[in-house]
Amino acid sequence: MAARYTGGLGQRTSIMLDASIFRTYPWGMAVRAIRSLTVGSEDLLAAALADFGRGRPVVIVAEDAPEWRAWIAVSADLADTHTVSFLVRHTSGFVQVALSPGAAERLNLPPMAGGFTADRPKFTVTVDAVSDTSTGISARDRARTIRTLAATESTAADFTRPGHIVPVVAHRDGLRGARTVIEAALELAAHSGRAAAVALAELVSVEDPRAMATAVEAQAFAANHCLQLLTIGEIVHAQRLSSDVRTVAARIPLLGGDFRAVGFTCGDGVEHLALVFGDVKGKARVIASVHHECVIGDVFGSLSCECRERLGAALRTVMDSGAGVVVYLRGSNASADNPASVLDRVVADGGRCVQSDHQTTTDPQTIAAVADILDGLAIRSIHLLPTSELTWFPEWVTRDTSRDLARPVVDAG
Repeated sequence: MAARYTGGLGQRTSIMLDASIFRTYPWGMAVRAIRSLTVGSEDLLAAALADFGRGRPVVIVAEDAPEWRAWIAVSADLADTHTVSFLVRHTSGFVQVALSPGAAERLNLPPMAGGFTADRPKFTVTVDAVSDTSTGISARDRARTIRTLAATESTAADFTRPGHIVPVVAHRDGLRGARTVIEAALELAAHSGRAAAVALAELVSVEDPRAMATAVEAQAFAANHCLQLLTIGEIVHAQRLSSDVRTVAARIPLLGGDFRAVGFTCGDGVEHLALVFGDVKGKARVIASVHHECVIGDVFGSLSCECRERLGAALRTVMDSGAGVVVYLRGSNASADNPASVLDRVVADGGRCVQSDHQTTTDPQTIAAVADILDGLAIRSIHLLPTSELTWFPEWVTRDTSRDLARPVVDAG
């Protein structure tokens, strides 16, 4: 299967690609290879924002979802009969409109059934617009309902319930609170200068209409229809570049050398530390390690864990290499403000600290906090040590302009 990929904004110049490239190489690597032939990553984002801002659909891929599922997203305030018809034709037809919690409250949109839960999408009662609609099911009627949901002057009286459009409520903290297509779509709308409402539907597989589209099909679909494609990670990256990360720095002499301790208050509201040795600004493949705060190990030297030893080993390796960074992630606000909660967790685990098994984490908020810190230090890419409690990052975490690293290389030991 061949796919036509166009660079920014549906240019005539195109490159014919065989879909086997996506099966031969990891999907993210294939996409980067294709994009390097057309436009750079920043140009790609700009093109996607421009398209979305003028009402064209954009494909959003959730790289953390099973098989990299994909959605078609359209700015709700610009939805018309043509775009909604396109949306329904190529998707499941289950058309959702992502809304902020404030909009859902203003429009009096309660949960569809029972109450909202943290592990499921927050669907509300379905709606149709009252004005200028008939049965509510046609593309024209659904476009009208979608635009009415996006209008800031709309009230609960402007809708009938039940209807044919499904509002879904985003996390109150946006991508900081939940890394799903709902929050990513609203972030895309914010960066495009559009209303905080986005029409979404999940792309259906062409090869197997009983299933949802895979990453391979999503890329081919975007190429064939001259649509821009973004991953949630790339939207998170755009958010981080525009976020406010407050910093404070101080010199800390440690055994063997002087470190610069830089404090970051990231979007998670917690102040983390970066212990920087040498010159890392603008550098690629910087030696790095990520360490979670362990009060009983780091401070008191508890024999129930190896946290202090791992932290010391990371600091020594950084010093021996001449330059590097140890990212020291502090606990949540709850544990920081209430020391008893730390002891509660230790007691619950039989006297062993939370990090005693040296388990790695792929928590999106943790990754986002580390990414904020790396960007704040102007580090292009990193080389993670085996002592790190993060052993890999998605490609969007570091800004290696050469894009030659799918993930930072991990030391063999």
